[in-house]
Amino acid sequence: MKKLKIALYLLAPFLILLALTPLAESYAAEAYTPQKYARDRGLKNPQIFAPGRLMIDGTRMICGKRPTIYDPTLDDFGGAFNGFLILNPRLLKRLNKQVKLWIYSHECAHQFRGPDEATADCFAIKRGHRRGWLTKSGMGQICKFIWSAPASNMHPPGPERCQRMKRCYAEVTKGR
Repeated sequence: MKKLKIALYLLAPFLILLALTPLAESYAAEAYTPQKYARDRGLKNPQIFAPGRLMIDGTRMICGKRPTIYDPTLDDFGGAFNGFLILNPRLLKRLNKQVKLWIYSHECAHQFRGPDEATADCFAIKRGHRRGWLTKSGMGQICKFIWSAPASNMHPPGPERCQRMKRCYAEVTKGR
């Protein structure tokens, strides 16, 4: 009897996983897509860019296999859902190139690093440096852009974000 209890105890996680597999498969089949996002938001003729097809001021933007959708009604410069990025072209057009590329890279970071904003900020800074589009001047432009941003439930205040990103930038440019 004791061996049977031990066997059931060891098999329980496997049996639970087996029972949930059809649910996981049906959820994956119902993944939220840019097309569903556009429909839910009431976007007419949405611009959806296949992975690697988005150009921002002459720079090809790539976020793995994730597409990007333009949403001119979005209440922010960018956002991310699991599997795709969202950019507001109406707001972005007012910004300089390095800030636009940083915003895209920040949203891309959420695809790979999760919801933490400080991690996404640093990911974007590292990516910009590694890909050659982020300069010291650009770092200043990014800080100027976010400086007046108030704290929110997701983001620390702009000056704090700027200081963190400057530390991140200093780490990646050390010795250069």
